[in-house]
Amino acid sequence: VAAGYGRRRGAPLAAKGSRRQSLLALSAVSAAAFQDVDPSAAREAAEGGAAGGGQQREALPVDVPPLVVQSHGRRTVAIGDLHGDWPQAMRALALAGVISEQDAASASNEGGPSSGAFPPWAGGDTLLVQVGDILDRGDDELRLLSLFASLKKQAQEAGGDVFVLHGNHEAMNVMGDFRYVTLGGFREVALYMEETEGPREGDPWTLNAAAEARFALFAPGGPVAMQLASNPTVLQVDDTLFAHAGVLPQHVEYGLERVNYDMASWMSGMGALPGQVINGEGGVYWTRVYGRDGNTDICNGLSQVLDATGAERMVVGHTPQEGGANAACDGRVWRIDVGMSRGIFSGTPQVLEIVPPRPDANGDGAAGDNTETQVRVLAATPTMGGKPRDDNW
Repeated sequence: VAAGYGRRRGAPLAAKGSRRQSLLALSAVSAAAFQDVDPSAAREAAEGGAAGGGQQREALPVDVPPLVVQSHGRRTVAIGDLHGDWPQAMRALALAGVISEQDAASASNEGGPSSGAFPPWAGGDTLLVQVGDILDRGDDELRLLSLFASLKKQAQEAGGDVFVLHGNHEAMNVMGDFRYVTLGGFREVALYMEETEGPREGDPWTLNAAAEARFALFAPGGPVAMQLASNPTVLQVDDTLFAHAGVLPQHVEYGLERVNYDMASWMSGMGALPGQVINGEGGVYWTRVYGRDGNTDICNGLSQVLDATGAERMVVGHTPQEGGANAACDGRVWRIDVGMSRGIFSGTPQVLEIVPPRPDANGDGAAGDNTETQVRVLAATPTMGGKPRDDNW
């Protein structure tokens, strides 16, 4: 996808001004309730599978996503849900300092750079984590996936890295659930197919034809699904744990390495759709436990997860925070989905910056020596506000 995607305007599919949600559902995913998974399900799955039963995992046609990454003193920045919004993504990436403000400004209009090129990486050895939900609700999904693939390659050459996690909307698209794909999203698929395979023969592109093409791209083993398969579902950088919706005690019991493996296996076409521990109502990219006001039970469960993984904090997206990025449970969980996409409520872009401790070179404890991890929210200048549209963000 990254190699084949170029200039995107001039779509033949439908009138450019038209945008609609819920165009097509090739399969249904329940979104009525977001409750915890019965912990016994995790125990049963672990006892019967590779993690619990000691069986050797099958080799995959993609790299197995990493679970633990060491920063070695490098700065980490985390960006929340983007939902296909290119201009807002440009603002967030510039705010994070991984692309320049000038490049972001030149690329942030609907047409993008006249050459079709992507903004270059400017983050040096920074580690960038995007917590999932690049897909749906916006018109620039493939373009954003391709951008992050390009930035990852450049970041690695500069000593940094880029990690994109799986959100529920990535999983929904691989399942063929296109309820939240915009008309522009289907148009983008038609353009991509013409750019990679040549003009369509016979009848012009229709919505159904674009939906069929999207299904082929995103189905397990398809080109986009294969690109997604190497992305982690859970990632730990030093003492910070990242997941789209959150890691619960039963996910730890199931095995976080197995979570990443099972998702990669399914998306690459090798394994079955993960069960309810991962993909159910209380799954790693579905649970709402951490997205709303915490209580003692939630914070105690969070402490169990952090103690088990050796982490000090968790960073999640998934549930838009109308008041902006914030922390709960005494700073041990950070919620960074600020609804920045125009498909949600055009929230002001914000990113989370995490700077690890740096050794006191002189041993004098002088002011300016960073002896503790520094966590702070970086916010862009507000532009407009709004309200969430529904409960299936």
